Amino acid sequence: MPAVWQPPPKDECQDEQVYDSSVGEDGDTLRIRLLFDLHDNLVDFAVMLMSGTLGAERQVARADICHTGLHVHWFRHDGTELRRQEIQPVRTQPEVQVAYDEALDRVTENWAEYKRRWRLG
Repeated sequence: MPAVWQPPPKDECQDEQVYDSSVGEDGDTLRIRLLFDLHDNLVDFAVMLMSGTLGAERQVARADICHTGLHVHWFRHDGTELRRQEIQPVRTQPEVQVAYDEALDRVTENWAEYKRRWRLG
C-alpha cells in the first residue's frame, strides 16, 4: 500500500470538472474541482470556499488531498496560509471518495468560521 495516494497520470484521466454554488454570505462561492479516471473513479479533488466577485475572488479555505492525506488550508485575506489542518490519511482510491465526502461536509459546515478567520487574518 502506498504511503500517500497519487492520482494516475493526466492521460489516464478525464477532463477536470469544476462546479460552483452559492454558500454563506453574498459573494461567497463553494467551488468543487473533481478529477475522475477513465473508469469514472474519483482520483483527485479540491473543495474551496471562495469570496469576492468573479475575477477578484480569493480563497478563504481549501480542502484537498494533494501531497498528503486530506487536509484543510485556512487562508488570510492577503492569500497567505494561516493554518493547515491535517484530517485523515488517503492511500487508496476508495479512501479518496471517503475523503471527498468529509471535505465537502467540513467546508460547508464550517464556512462561517473559515470566513471569520479569513477576515481577521
